[in-house]
Amino acid sequence: MFTALMAAFLLIPMTVSFLTGSTDWVGFAGAFAIASSAGVLCILNGKRPRSIRGTEAIYLACSVWIALTLVAAVPFVLADTTKLSYVGAVFEAMSGLTTTGATVMSNLSQKSHGVLLWRAMLNAMGGLGVITIGIFLLPNLKMAGLREIYNTEALGRECKSGVVRTVLYVTAIYILLMILCYASYNIVGMSMFDAICHAMTTVSTGGFSNYDDSLKHFDNVKIEIVAIVFMLLSSCPFVAYIHIVFERRFKNSQFLLYMGILTASVLLSTVQFQNYANTDGYWSAFRFTVFTVVSLSTSTGYSIGDFSDCSFMVILVTMLTLCGGCAGSTNSGLKVLRLQILAISAYDNIRNILLRGCSETKNIHIPDNVRNEAGYILFLYLFVFILACLCTSWLGYDLTTAITAVSSTLSNTGIGVGAVVGPEGDFSLLTEGTKLLLTALMLLGRLEIVPVIVLLSTMLRIGIHRVKSMQAACEKT
Repeated sequence: MFTALMAAFLLIPMTVSFLTGSTDWVGFAGAFAIASSAGVLCILNGKRPRSIRGTEAIYLACSVWIALTLVAAVPFVLADTTKLSYVGAVFEAMSGLTTTGATVMSNLSQKSHGVLLWRAMLNAMGGLGVITIGIFLLPNLKMAGLREIYNTEALGRECKSGVVRTVLYVTAIYILLMILCYASYNIVGMSMFDAICHAMTTVSTGGFSNYDDSLKHFDNVKIEIVAIVFMLLSSCPFVAYIHIVFERRFKNSQFLLYMGILTASVLLSTVQFQNYANTDGYWSAFRFTVFTVVSLSTSTGYSIGDFSDCSFMVILVTMLTLCGGCAGSTNSGLKVLRLQILAISAYDNIRNILLRGCSETKNIHIPDNVRNEAGYILFLYLFVFILACLCTSWLGYDLTTAITAVSSTLSNTGIGVGAVVGPEGDFSLLTEGTKLLLTALMLLGRLEIVPVIVLLSTMLRIGIHRVKSMQAACEKT
């Protein structure tokens, strides 16, 4: 079903390419034929289960993401203006669907409208898919942070009728934000096509742009302000919007904490960047840092310049990308909610030690299983990050490139530091093996590691069982 839906979406860029006179429509037609054939075969041979159990939901989430990526990569291979290798095409497609925004393409302004629109559509589909999977499938994991999305009791009286209605509400909000973003971009000077593409990549916090130098191409403060506003709106948990609509209230502690972190980061970065860079006073430094901090902390990945010369900003931005945004939004990373839970747990433990002699100590009530889940997610995230950094450096890259390439893909931000993966570079200079590694990191970061590990461990267990069965059969003969 999902591949058939992807085939239907392929008709849009195919039509645009045909109407604009580009020969890329032939590549999209070939991709449509492959996707529709695969979709029909799956529909004819598949069986609809009565219900989806926990492990089945995990397998479905992972397999759907991988299958859609493999299908979405085909146009990048067949289109005349791209002609990527299949590894590069898979990297580009995974980057789009996971809303990472890293690219292996250069000279983007010379690509056909169909290719640019397809990249933006991948971001849009990926952003909505993140929230939908969070609401519909991944709660079977019972992971800290995903409960907030799934718990229908927290959505107000109007949303208690079920998960499907919640998905519809979120989809409506998502589309409305895109329409408002498109109108705003168009008003402040973007062309209609650029506004359509950038509206999709802004609200999804994907960060694909139609130009190599991203939003720096426009050099327009009004466009940057629109981008900042909608990046922040998209980083707010979508549950909060449902609260506002149906209960006329806004109560979300993680978003308030997130805004506090961003404010402090912008103020500190402005002072440091003004000292390191030759900017025209504090206004230019403030304009640059507020955009960069918001763009990277929301995992969008737009850029209006390079910050590699300011070591403080490099360290701060790397930390912000790993921390990520709010649970229940299109942002990636560890999530502020988990860090909030871990901070409260640390506070409670320290307080208990200091007040051990007291007869009673009142801790902030967070269930132990929620604290434990946040802890093991942090451990897995850091373990994967360190292991991936070691692998990347072993492949021959310098320390800065290795760390920032891994952090930008694992956090689904898409921008690192340096000539290769920095704001003014692209990932095309990386080897095919490195691209595959970073592609896997995008998937791990988007699905929050655990589902992918569960899928791989199950596949390994099945493989071992089959090998043992074959050995036993050989011994009998």
